[in-house]
Amino acid sequence: MKGVLVILAVLAAVTVQAQPLPVRLYGDSLDEQAHALVEAADSGFCIAGWTKSYGPGTPNTSNVLVIKTDPQGAPVWAKISIGWADDEAYSMVKTYDNGYTLCGMTRSFGVGLPAANIFVAKFSANGSLLWSYVYGGEEEDIPLSIVETFDRGFALTGLTHSYGPLPTPNIFVLKLDSTGLFQWFRVYWMSPNHREDEGRSIVQTLDSGYVICGRAKVTSPSNFDAYLLKLNGAGRPSWVRVVPGDSNEEASSVAIDNMRNIFVAGWTNSYTPSQDPANLFVGIFNYAGALQGSWNYGWPGGSEKVINDRSLIAAPDTTMVVCGPTTSVGPGTPNPNFLVMKINLGGGIIWARSHPSAYDPGYLNDVPLPIARLSWGGYAVAGYTNSYPQRLRGYNFILSTFDARGNRPVCADSQLPESGVMVWVQGEVADSGYQPVVSFISFEDIEVQYDSVCYDTSGGGVKQGSFGHYRQSLSLRVVGRELELELSRAAQVNLTILGVDGRVVSELIKMDLNPGRNRIKVPEGVADGVYFVRANAGREMATAKLVRY
Repeated sequence: MKGVLVILAVLAAVTVQAQPLPVRLYGDSLDEQAHALVEAADSGFCIAGWTKSYGPGTPNTSNVLVIKTDPQGAPVWAKISIGWADDEAYSMVKTYDNGYTLCGMTRSFGVGLPAANIFVAKFSANGSLLWSYVYGGEEEDIPLSIVETFDRGFALTGLTHSYGPLPTPNIFVLKLDSTGLFQWFRVYWMSPNHREDEGRSIVQTLDSGYVICGRAKVTSPSNFDAYLLKLNGAGRPSWVRVVPGDSNEEASSVAIDNMRNIFVAGWTNSYTPSQDPANLFVGIFNYAGALQGSWNYGWPGGSEKVINDRSLIAAPDTTMVVCGPTTSVGPGTPNPNFLVMKINLGGGIIWARSHPSAYDPGYLNDVPLPIARLSWGGYAVAGYTNSYPQRLRGYNFILSTFDARGNRPVCADSQLPESGVMVWVQGEVADSGYQPVVSFISFEDIEVQYDSVCYDTSGGGVKQGSFGHYRQSLSLRVVGRELELELSRAAQVNLTILGVDGRVVSELIKMDLNPGRNRIKVPEGVADGVYFVRANAGREMATAKLVRY
């Protein structure tokens, strides 16, 4: 029996070692930043953020960039938004049907332009745009986090200047159904000390409620405090907890496990072991809001932060894995490097790794944002870097992968930060309901350049790449009083006019169309107003905004 156990252990070790551990760069001659990351159903990756290298308006404005890769990190398809002003993606989820839903801000689409609006867009696994919507008001409204809910819909949080009492911003939660249509929108602000309040991360809890974290000016009009807010299933507040500090704190990422623990992570200037500029922190609460423990981590003289809505993972072994930039350790400090840590329920550090390393040094800026636990037990981290100008120029998307202990063949160094204890107190919050205005956002295909760093000197790792490309077969636009529908292949097409509230105004056609450009007249009976036109061909969808006057 002992011999069998030894063989199984060896096989398990070989299986883990055989997993590809790519480190990839994506971009071109200007700047890109990756803010969202999920593992795909085929063990590849989907990464989203923004680019100033591709699309209209660049380099003066940014466009949303979404890249789907294979398990080695080579692009399979890529999409960009096609707006005239800044459009950026900040958060993404893999959906129950293996698609991808992302959110971000747009200054190209919606009301109140050039003020930012909230966009939400869903893509299928093969990159087809299934639907997209824009929500907002006359002022700045920016989403920073999205989660898929148990009813297969979505919940978003962020900050709004359009809704709620002055001074703004206020926290918002937007609930959508599985097709992206509005269900409810609530706004929250700290009370009685209401100043500035922002939502940074959201998850749904096992009791069908929600937990939000972010920052708010509660204890001082000049400094932000980290907070954690629990909501019921209808979005009404249950409790809020705040870090009372004499300087700035922010809570950036929240997660839950199956043991009904709520985990939160961020950074603090008030609680540092050696009066450092900033330390990252983690905290653990139960569903009743009772603090189970909170700790901060860092080194003297440097800065460690958690700054993304998905920089924190609740691991299956009832531990936390967190990532963020460090200016204390790694090559090129005080320029930032990756820091990835695994922490137990008592705040103890199981392991901590910095990346890159002296092997393939990142002497400039390497900033980690989201982290994802992979199906085989390893981890992937995305962010941005300008440390490899000999590969791609400017800032680029970076995707780095690690094994289950945070290691990789090269470019990962073991670290051990100092730690301390943090305090949280009870707070108060008020809320109200609103209805935002609805519009659409558009996307198109793009080719992206990519390359590799930190590959194994034995030749076992991935090396230089070239281009990834995918093209959707369906496009739609409004030309005068006609709709121009372009197909790359013959297909049965459903063409529908919708109101801004999602109701069906007119079913225009349901018929087979030939490849090429097809013109369909808008019915004269459609009243003056703003509408959306949706074209469906199989699993693909295209949308356009229609204004009658």
